[in-house]
Amino acid sequence: MAYSLSGAALTVAAVASYETITNSEILPDITGSVLAVTIIVVSFGYAYTARKRRIVNSNGAGSPSQIKNKHQNDGEDERLLP
Repeated sequence: MAYSLSGAALTVAAVASYETITNSEILPDITGSVLAVTIIVVSFGYAYTARKRRIVNSNGAGSPSQIKNKHQNDGEDERLLP
């Protein structure tokens, strides 16, 4: 996603520079506003779905990480006993 945001920013900057050099208007004035709102909506949407996916995956009972942590704790308890 970072690459697409960078690509969009570079494209808009290149077109704006070309407009300044050639004294023409390629992009409408509303382009900046639309692009900003689109980036914000897509970013929050991506963050929401990624967080929801992470929560669903971490609640799986009997996942390997939970089993591994249980065995690690058992081994630590045995070392503490004299």
